Amino acid sequence: MDLDEMGVSESSVFDMEMGAFDRYAFCVMGAAEADCEDCLRKYLAELVFCVAGDDLELCTALFKVSYDFMRDPLETFHGLVKEKCRSDGTKFSLPGTEDDIQSRLWEAQYAILAPACEKFRAAFSMRHLDAIFACLPFDAGHGDNYTNAEDVALIDLVKLCDAKKIKISEEEYLELRGYKDALEGLHHRGILYIDSVRRLLDGVCGTHTTFHFGRPDKQIQTHD
Repeated sequence: MDLDEMGVSESSVFDMEMGAFDRYAFCVMGAAEADCEDCLRKYLAELVFCVAGDDLELCTALFKVSYDFMRDPLETFHGLVKEKCRSDGTKFSLPGTEDDIQSRLWEAQYAILAPACEKFRAAFSMRHLDAIFACLPFDAGHGDNYTNAEDVALIDLVKLCDAKKIKISEEEYLELRGYKDALEGLHHRGILYIDSVRRLLDGVCGTHTTFHFGRPDKQIQTHD
């Protein structure tokens, strides 16, 4: 975000006391101007706000390296701390411990990706409503006894497909499994690698069979 082009000095903004809503709006503006794909802008805004939203100058620095930050937040933070300075010449510092940063990263991912998974689940259910309805009522075996076709969770939709009760193409099955695996990982506080985030938000899960959690050098394959 180029504050000078907006006729606003950086120091005047960074010294202002802003409430959470204004700081979030600042991050939305930064993401709108960042060098990244459109499908990632909302995620970038949420990520920067969750991880560094109390420090607007740090937010601004992160938007200048937006893709590196989305790819590996901890590595990017360490680079800023080592190589960059604030407008007053002082050094940046980490906004908490590495565990704190990882936890905030998960919060940002869950806030954006869980609704994307639910949107896919709802659309899938509507496409196959008759087939799902024909299976009702059924006990999913984990405490859910479904009587409404539109309520079936992703994990149970996969089970119905595995049992051949919902007949779909291999591509659509892989897409369903992709969203199911992503949501399960998020429920267990897993952190998706940026390429998986992009696939979820861009709606192209069906062309891939794996989702990865963790930092790029510590990926966990969720299924074959």
